[in-house]
Amino acid sequence: MELNEKHNYKEVIDAFLTNRKAHYFIEYMKSNVFDDDELSGLKLFLENNAYDLSSLKSFLMPPALQVTSTARVSCLTSIKIAASVLLLISIFLSAKYYDANKNNSDHYWIHDEGFKVLMGAENKSISLANGMSYYKSENYKEAIRSFSRATKNDTASFYSGLCFLKLNELDSALKHLQAIPSSSVYKNKSYYYLAVCYLVTNEKNKAIGILKTCHFETIEMESNRYALLKEVNEN
Repeated sequence: MELNEKHNYKEVIDAFLTNRKAHYFIEYMKSNVFDDDELSGLKLFLENNAYDLSSLKSFLMPPALQVTSTARVSCLTSIKIAASVLLLISIFLSAKYYDANKNNSDHYWIHDEGFKVLMGAENKSISLANGMSYYKSENYKEAIRSFSRATKNDTASFYSGLCFLKLNELDSALKHLQAIPSSSVYKNKSYYYLAVCYLVTNEKNKAIGILKTCHFETIEMESNRYALLKEVNEN
């Protein structure tokens, strides 16, 4: 077999578990870059364990779960392989996430879906609707232009802040997010993105102040709050 041949995740795992052509597949994993998340996650695992197949086998088949029946081993192996896929993918994606440039807001970004755009005669704020359409299509500069026409509107201020944050124009992002009144439905979420701004501008004390005192309404933001606090404290 040639190292430039294509193999799927199950072929590679089967080879490693049965020791059939294991040497070839080790060289195959070392020599290739994979678009497939399963193979990418497996490669990352192997690199972090110096391509020690015993570590991989222990991961996929812990001693406490090993059985003697060949049929049960085969069944259990399949189950363990399937279960490990998710963990290997998460290892790979986590590594990509934390290798990101932390001077960019994308490292901390949580996407906000925005509101449903209703274009019709009853829509009294075309500028707001147009801005949201541009925001949803990730045309942030046009979104900002449209939102700017919806004056004294906390929805426009919030999403303008997010657009500026995505464009890495942090001063403008801060200005719009700070302008959101305490009575606004966007106030709670705005604190998260303010903390992101402060993290990117290296104003860690301000970010920590928000992250320690605010409890966010969404599960994702609240989960990120703990992760970001841990990250800031470790650095």
